[in-house]
Amino acid sequence: MMIASERHILILILLACVLTTGCSSDDESVEEGSVAISFAAVSVEADDSGVQTRTGDSRELLSMRNTGFSVFASHNAATTLDFMYCQEVAYTQPHYPDVSAHWHYTPLKYWPVPVGTLHFHAFAPYAPQTTTDTGQTGVIGVGATTGSSPVPQVSYRTALSAADVANLLYASADVTTPSLTLTFRHALARVGITMKLAAEPAAGTRVLLESISLESKAETPIARTAICTLGPTPTWSGHATEPTRTFTFSNDPASATDYASLLGDVRYVPTLPAKWQPNPGLTTTAVNVITLGDYAAYLYLIPQAELTFTCTTRYRICTSGAETLSDTQTKSFDVTLSGAQALAVGRTINLNLTLTP
Repeated sequence: MMIASERHILILILLACVLTTGCSSDDESVEEGSVAISFAAVSVEADDSGVQTRTGDSRELLSMRNTGFSVFASHNAATTLDFMYCQEVAYTQPHYPDVSAHWHYTPLKYWPVPVGTLHFHAFAPYAPQTTTDTGQTGVIGVGATTGSSPVPQVSYRTALSAADVANLLYASADVTTPSLTLTFRHALARVGITMKLAAEPAAGTRVLLESISLESKAETPIARTAICTLGPTPTWSGHATEPTRTFTFSNDPASATDYASLLGDVRYVPTLPAKWQPNPGLTTTAVNVITLGDYAAYLYLIPQAELTFTCTTRYRICTSGAETLSDTQTKSFDVTLSGAQALAVGRTINLNLTLTP
């Protein structure tokens, strides 16, 4: 016969088992593990914009280490970005011998146990959720979609000059194990310029570029602002246009629209006499004429279905022996970007220009 004290002990043991089992069941879906989420595996999709030879890193990755990036994440069935929202991730440069280079953020987030499925999205450069600076360009606002498969949305504004146009990179990853790799890609379209002469210049002369201007036309106005819905395949909407916009590529330090520089071998240098002007100038071999250091430079633009530029080239002819420079000469023609050559997400369009002096 069970005495009262034994009966109480048995009831307490059974109750403890029920409570323990219940806690274990609940924790499996919400438990936060001890492994911190790391952004060590971050890269930028390879392209032809040049490699920094000392480290082997692309210029975009080097730039992103200076600006950081924004991260968003959601659980598989969530209708909002419930796990991370506009989290800034910054880069720490190495400080020998104590600190190694690494991406960091705070407060730390930890991998759930089990992980289930987490959807990560990111964009660079980092931008806060809102800005009060009406003159700011690049990302000027951050939001998100709701409902099935929520993703971030950013409002983007193109700068008034080519020098200030900010690149926009994005990354997405679906993760089912405690390991994350983010590969950033281009969300904007970009335009490069190559140029050559239709025929070799006359003996003893060379053709030197003074500037190249791209002016959008009112018939197909350029997008100044738009909304980019991020995710595995970004889309652009809500374009706000302005009738015309001119981007000028020049070596004149007084120009407010300078961007990078014209290629050293083909440019006219305002402060130099004729005999010291660069050689060989333009030839019948096409070259990238807009450069940043040793690399090709690009004009980044909001993707849109059609855009027409009036391209104006200004140049001078340098004559050896007489050591003279001609007055500025000008050639203009229209370039339409549409169809297979439209400004699309991640697309690089090279304007292949042929000059007949």
